[in-house]
Order: sequence, then structure tokens, then C-alpha cells
Amino acid sequence: MAPAMQLLDFLGYEAKWDEKGKELTAVKPNLNLKFTLHAATAFINDISYTMPKEAVIIDNTLYIPLRFTAVHNNKNVLWNSKNNVVLIESIASSLPLRLMVPATDQLNENNKQPLVDYLNNNLNNDSLNLDLMALSKDNYREKMMVMIAAGDPAHLTYMPDVSLFTPDILESFAIDLEQYVASYPLLQKQTSEAASELKGILRKNLTLPKTAPTIDGVFPVINQNWLDILGLAEPTTIDELYTVLKLFSENDPDGNGKKDDYGLTGYIYDNTLGSLAWVEHVFTGAVSRYELKDGKLIDYVLSTDTRDALLWLNKLYTEGLLDPEFAVRTPEAALQAFQHNKFGVTAMKLQDAANAELAMKHPLTPLVSLKSSAGRQAVTAQQSAFDGAYYMSKFSRKEQIDGALTLMEKLHELAEDKTEDTVLRIAARELVGSNEVILDHASQATKKRYNEIVASRKQIPTKPLYEQQLYTGLDNKQRAILSELNSEILKQKVKVIMGASSIDEWDQFIKNLQQSEDYKTITKLL
Repeated sequence: MAPAMQLLDFLGYEAKWDEKGKELTAVKPNLNLKFTLHAATAFINDISYTMPKEAVIIDNTLYIPLRFTAVHNNKNVLWNSKNNVVLIESIASSLPLRLMVPATDQLNENNKQPLVDYLNNNLNNDSLNLDLMALSKDNYREKMMVMIAAGDPAHLTYMPDVSLFTPDILESFAIDLEQYVASYPLLQKQTSEAASELKGILRKNLTLPKTAPTIDGVFPVINQNWLDILGLAEPTTIDELYTVLKLFSENDPDGNGKKDDYGLTGYIYDNTLGSLAWVEHVFTGAVSRYELKDGKLIDYVLSTDTRDALLWLNKLYTEGLLDPEFAVRTPEAALQAFQHNKFGVTAMKLQDAANAELAMKHPLTPLVSLKSSAGRQAVTAQQSAFDGAYYMSKFSRKEQIDGALTLMEKLHELAEDKTEDTVLRIAARELVGSNEVILDHASQATKKRYNEIVASRKQIPTKPLYEQQLYTGLDNKQRAILSELNSEILKQKVKVIMGASSIDEWDQFIKNLQQSEDYKTITKLL
């Protein structure tokens, strides 16, 4: 915090204090500011911004946030921790435009430069210079949090998990983009479904989504070679799938003369059954754990359908049809085990299946849908229309805001332009996603089969996804309570699947859960 009058005078403003309205206005050519005492909202050219701290009076002197004020005046703010000195310096005529994303094979330090050059040439602003910060996935989240806490975030930052921050906290450092996106038609068109879903979660238009096809959730994929060797048809019900898994485990489909094959592999993560969660979805008929019916919250973990799903998985485990190491597998280890031809079925997205098929050099068959029984509704793969999202920092200047939005517009244009260089197009899609399943490396035969699966999946009715929307309404303390509850639920599920707890013990656990004050409080809030 810095004394307002001295700071604004240094920055070249004429400042005036209104004692009655408790407002400070500051004016210079093409720029005017307004601060209000005890308000964290400031106005810059009549556009509201949330500051990291509210304006306060200390010893009869009004103080305002130094970095916020200086950055919006085309100044760099540096902190010299050794000497406890703040350095304010003018920014060169070329403004940086920092884009922060996790590194991928297409966006590492060695091969990102062609994309940077392409975008710099298409920003239509010679004063902007793109700095594409592709950081390691291993500590990406921690680096993002540190930059936010230090008040020095990138101008445009990718968040893999939009529920990481509560809406109120996100709003404190992210720009509301409602007034901007209408000027970018392709960006608006490509992200409309995802943006609508995100706005329902975050209450405001605080992010730019990385789009995703809603019909490409994690769902079972079968080794087609094993089906062909054993003369089996593609299963359509959970009972038919059980039969396939049993025959896979008992009939040596890899032909090595050993009984070392398993029907199904998978992994658990994030307090859920992870890549085995589709079993619950098939039995409950819903891809979300929660559903709203007539304004009432339904938690499917309490249902007999979830109980039946656990019994089915326990049956697989007991009979040696389920990977005995599923509870300790990582996603990478599960994929590797499947590709080594030791498991007949795993669950993954269509794009991942196409890549795995290429690596295994034989066809895989992603299932269109499954039914828990012949009379039940078919359940298919489903996910949100977004795969993470970008927020834009409130420390960005107008030129940087416009440049970031132009950047996203150009990335969407590049992602959909099949006449452009394939490497550039793939890199663009990794940044902004796509409404369609991406099959760039697949053969024409694979593309044809997978597109038929996509078309078939689109015919199957789906239900709204509620979990993220409900979760973001909780504060951090409530989230911690829910996380602990979910951890206990997952432990009990795994115990039942592995036979360490009986189904009667599961029933008693559910009764105790319903009587828990924490559970009652959280479900009431949800």
C-alpha cells in the first residue's frame, strides 16, 4: 500500500479527494481513476476492477495498492527483497503479453517458437510481444498459485481445474470478460456452450474455456484383437461385458500359454473411482454423483444402484477379472499395462484410444454405450463442454486485454484451419481445445470408425453435470469437509471392491454417513 496522493502525483495525475463521497479521482490524458474508501473496487476509464486490497486511511492519509495502480499506468513494479525497496519503472514501447500453460509434447521449450512467431505476426499490434510460458505439469498448479499470491500473474493463465478457486476469490484477480468477448465472433462461436456452462458455475464470465466434446468422457475401450480371437461380439449390457471379461481372463487371448491376462484395468484418483467410475454411472444412469430433481438434491452414493456397482466390481476382483493393482495404479501405469497386451478392457477418451491404437498397432473398440440391464436406459460417455479454462489478470492493461483476446481468436481460427501447417494446428488445439474429437494422428479407417461412434453417442440422452456447479458454491472450509467425506467414501468403496469390507458394512457406513452432521451440513449447502 502506498500514500495515494504522492503515488498518483509521481505517476502524472491530477488527483482530487471528495470528502463527502469518500472518493478519490485522478485524471490525466486518456486515463482516469476512481478509488472509494474501504472499497476493493476501483474504476479505470469507467471499467470496474477488483484490487487485491481496499483503499484505507492510515494516520489521516489515504493508501491505495501500489502495484495495481502502477501496472495500469504502463509501469513495471519490482520488489527488491534484499533492500526492502520497491522499484517502479517505465515499460518499453513493446508490451509483454504473457500466456501461461502446462508444457506438452507440442509446447515445450524446443518447439514452441514456430507457434509464438505465427501468433506474434497475427496479433495486429506491433507494441505487443508474446511470451508463451509453457511450464512443467509437475509443479504447474503450485507455480500458478505463487504468481497469483505475488501479484505477478501472467496476463492469460490456463487453469486445469476451474473449481480450484471459489467464484469470489477468482473474481478478485480475474477480469469479467462479458463486455469484451462479443467483439470476437469466432471465439464466441467456438466457446458458447462451454462458456454458458462455466458461467453457471462461476456466476460471471470470468474465464475463456478450453473447449471439449461433451460425448468424449472416460468410457470402456476393448482390445478388438481379443474379441476377434475369441469370437466375441461387442457387449451392450453390463452382464455381457462381465462375460467378455471372464473369457478374456480364462482363455489366454494373448496366446502366450500362460494364465496371466486380466479382463479390466483402471486407476482411482481425486477421491473418486477414477477410470472405474463409469461402472457407477452405468448402474445409476447418471454421470454426476448428484442430480437435482424437483429442486431436491439426490446423492447417488446413497442409492442401491451404487451398491450394485460395488458388488459387480467386487465380483470381478474376487474372480480375478479386475486388475489386482487398480488401487495403486497411476493413469500412465494403467495405460502402459493395457498397451502391453495384458488387459482386455480399460477406460479412456476417444482421442487417447486412437493414440493407444496407433501405439499397439491393432484396433481398439471404444464402446458406444452400456446398460445395467436390458430394460434400463443406455449410458454413454459424457463430460463437460470445457477442459479447464483461462482467466485474464486484472493487472493487465487494455492493450494486453485486447491482445489476449485477439490471441485466443487466432488460436481458434488456427485450430480449425486444415490448410495450415499440421504441427501449428495441433499446438493450437492443445491450447484452446475443440468441440470435436481430435484424431489428427489416426488412420483414415480409425477416423471413420471413431466418427461413427461419436455419431451414435450423440443419439443417446444425457443428463446435466452438477458436481462442479455445486462444489464451487462452497467456501474453502466447506470444501475441506467435503474432501474428507469423499476420501472416506472412496476408502469404503475400495474396501468393498477388494473384499476387505462386506456389503453389509457398506450399508452401515451409508447409514452412519447420512447421520453425520458434516454430511448433513454439506448436502444442505449443495
